Amino acid sequence: MTETELHEIHDHLKQEVENAVKDRSVYYAPSVDRNHRQRKPNTGMALEAQEEFPDIDFAQSIMVGNNLSDMKFGKAWA
Repeated sequence: MTETELHEIHDHLKQEVENAVKDRSVYYAPSVDRNHRQRKPNTGMALEAQEEFPDIDFAQSIMVGNNLSDMKFGKAWA
């Protein structure tokens, strides 16, 4: 597979995700304090999402991250 073909596949995947996802938002923790409510695995970002999308079903939601705290956060809401 060429790099161009790979990029075509990635572009197709990104388009499919955009078509499938109903509500897209990005949340982040502005504080570096690990105890801040927005810092994962604390619940602040989930509560913020719930406020923005009252009908949110966390079991049908996707949480993206790259740390153990991200996984703990995601599992707590599944």
